Amino acid sequence: MSNTSNKIINSASLLIAGKFFQRAIGLVSIVILARVLSPKDFAVAAIISMVIYFFDVLSNLGNEQYIIQKKGISDEDINTAWTINIIIKVALAFILLAFVPLIDSYYPEIQLTAALFLATLVLPIRAISNSGLLLFERNLQYKQIFFLTVFQRVISFTTVMLVIWVAPSFWALILGDVAAALSFSLGSYVVHTFRPVFSLKNIKEQWIFSRWLLAKNIVGYGRSQIDTFIVSSLFNARDLGRYYLARDIVMIPSQNILTPALQPLLATFSQQHHNDSTSLSRQINLALAITTLLTIPIVFYIWFFPSALIDTILGSQWKDSYKLLSHLSLLVLYIPFILLFEHLMVAKGWVKQVFIFDLSSLLFITLGLLFFGNETLSDFALLRGALGVLATLMLIIYLRTRLDFSCRSWGFWCVSSVFFAYFSVYLTQRLMLSFESMPVIELVISGSFFIILYASLNIIFMLKLAPKNDQCLFITTLISRYSKILKSKILSTFHEIFSS
Repeated sequence: MSNTSNKIINSASLLIAGKFFQRAIGLVSIVILARVLSPKDFAVAAIISMVIYFFDVLSNLGNEQYIIQKKGISDEDINTAWTINIIIKVALAFILLAFVPLIDSYYPEIQLTAALFLATLVLPIRAISNSGLLLFERNLQYKQIFFLTVFQRVISFTTVMLVIWVAPSFWALILGDVAAALSFSLGSYVVHTFRPVFSLKNIKEQWIFSRWLLAKNIVGYGRSQIDTFIVSSLFNARDLGRYYLARDIVMIPSQNILTPALQPLLATFSQQHHNDSTSLSRQINLALAITTLLTIPIVFYIWFFPSALIDTILGSQWKDSYKLLSHLSLLVLYIPFILLFEHLMVAKGWVKQVFIFDLSSLLFITLGLLFFGNETLSDFALLRGALGVLATLMLIIYLRTRLDFSCRSWGFWCVSSVFFAYFSVYLTQRLMLSFESMPVIELVISGSFFIILYASLNIIFMLKLAPKNDQCLFITTLISRYSKILKSKILSTFHEIFSS
C-alpha cells in the first residue's frame, strides 16, 4: 500500500473517530433535548442556525482550500489568510447585528432578537482560531485536530447540559455553540505552535483564487438551506422544528462519517493532479466505490426503519415524523457525491465551474420547491431529495466529459450495493417480526443485524473478485488492516487491565 494511501487511511480514521465522538455526544444531547424542549424551541434553533451559517459562509473566502491546494506556501500566506478571516468575520458580525430587527419581524411567531445577538458572537470567536491548523490539514496530520475537536465537543455538551438543568429552553443550544467556538479557538493555540500576525501581503493572490469560491459558497449555502427557509415560510413553527430535527438526524452519517472520510482526498486529488493523471483516475474510481459502499446502506436503513430511529432518539411524542425521516434519507444519497466531485473540481482549479453548477442546481431546486402545493411536510421532503439527486446526475454527466473515471465501474458498485442492501433489509424485517421490545433494543438488534449482514455479503463478494479487481483488492486489504489494528488494541487493553 502506497504512502499516500496510508496517509489517507490514517487521516480519514482520525477524522471519522473525531466526528464519531462528537456525534455520539451530540446524539446524547438530542435524546435529552428532544424530551425536554418543544418543537418550537427547535424552530428557534433552526432559524438561528440558518442565519449564522449564512453570515459564516459570506466570511469564508476559501482560505483553507487555497492553503491546501497551493504547491508551496509561506508564513505570509498563512498570516494573510488569518488576517482576512478576522476582518471579514468581525465586519459581518456588525452587519448581522444591524439586520436583527428585520429578521425578527419576518418571524412574528417567534422572539429572536436576544438569541440572535448572543449567537452573533460565534463569528468573531471563530475568526481568531489559529491558522496554523491549516498546516496540519495540508500535511494530512489530523491527530492534534482530533483531540481538539473532542475537547470542543466535551465543553459544548457540558454547557448545554448545565443550561438544561438550570432552565430548559433553546438557550442551551445557543450557549453550547458559543462555548464550542470559544474552546476550539483557544485550543487551536495549544495544539499548534504557529503564531499568526496581521498581514495583507498576499491578499491579491488569495483573492484571485477565492472570488469564485466565495460566490460558490454563497450559492452552495442557498442550495443547502433553501428547503429550511421555504419550510419556515410555508409551515408553522412546530413543523419547522420537526423538519429541522429530522434533517439533523439524517445528516448524522453524512457529516460525521462520509464527509470526514472524504476530506483527506482533497489534498490527495491536488497531489495526483500535479503528478499523474492515471493515478488521479484510479483515485476517483476508488473514492466512488468506497462512497457508494458506505452511502447506500445508510439510505436503505433510514428509509425502511425510521420508527426505530425516531422512537429511540427523539421519543414516542415524535411519531408523526416517521415518514418525514424516511423521505429525508434521500439527502444522504447524493450529498457525499456532491462533496467528492466539488472537492475534485477545486483541486483541479475549476472553481468557476463549481460556482456555475451550484448556481444552476440552486435555481433548479428552488423552482422545483416553489411549485410545491399544499401537500404534507413529508411530501415536501421527498421532493427536496429527488431534486437533489437529479441535480447530482447533471453534474456527473458534465464531469464525465472532462474527467477520466469509469461509469461502468461505478455502476457495478451501485448495483451490487443496492442488491445487498435490499436483501439485508428484507432479512432484517423478517427477523424483527419476532421482536417486540423497547425501541432502543429494536434499534440495536435491527441496526446490528443489518450492518453485519450487509458488510458480510460485500466482503465475501469482494474477496471473490479481489484477484481480478484492484478496487476490491484495496478495500479488502484495508479491512484486513483495520481488523488487525482493532484486534491489537483489544488485546493490549485486556493486557493492561489484567496486569493492573
